[in-house]
Amino acid sequence: MATFAPRFTCRETAASLTSRNPIPYDGEICCESDTGKIKIGDGRTAWNDLGYAGDGTPTITTKKVASNLAFSTATAISDFTFSASANTTYLIHGVLLVSVDDSGHSVNITSSSPSGATVDGSLFGAGSASTESMRFDESGVTQEMANGLESEVTPCALWCIVKTSSTSGNVTFSIARNDDSVYNDLLAGSSIVITSI
Repeated sequence: MATFAPRFTCRETAASLTSRNPIPYDGEICCESDTGKIKIGDGRTAWNDLGYAGDGTPTITTKKVASNLAFSTATAISDFTFSASANTTYLIHGVLLVSVDDSGHSVNITSSSPSGATVDGSLFGAGSASTESMRFDESGVTQEMANGLESEVTPCALWCIVKTSSTSGNVTFSIARNDDSVYNDLLAGSSIVITSI
């Protein structure tokens, strides 16, 4: 199944968007900066004729890692776990601060969600020339994640979309290194913002 990377180029006040009445790109997520309401473009419909995603009253939650988390095998990021309602779409974005003690190694992130839900997203990190990006597939399983810089904190920008079915339940992210010879930390201050749309 094809996936898309949302573009956050459309973030203005409701009055400005109404006045300009742009035609958002197909898949472009546009946010009214003063109301938090979101519309998703289809490449054909002008702003004033687009409906709001969800019921137009998004729930926005910020979650932050409270203390450094060392990981080797898959470790749940308990500070990021959230309860997902049935038949709801969540936009999740944030920054993970990762440190490694050796260069050229990467860390992996996985996600689990309620039965029947799908997860699609990416994680991009600042690293060496060999830096790669991670893609979630439709089942939420990690493909790969950006390499870390040796002895440095690597900020990794995360976004993903979780779509639940008729089943509610917790969404959990887990993080692990892919090489036992290195030591990694997920640092306090790593955070995500969860928006129901």
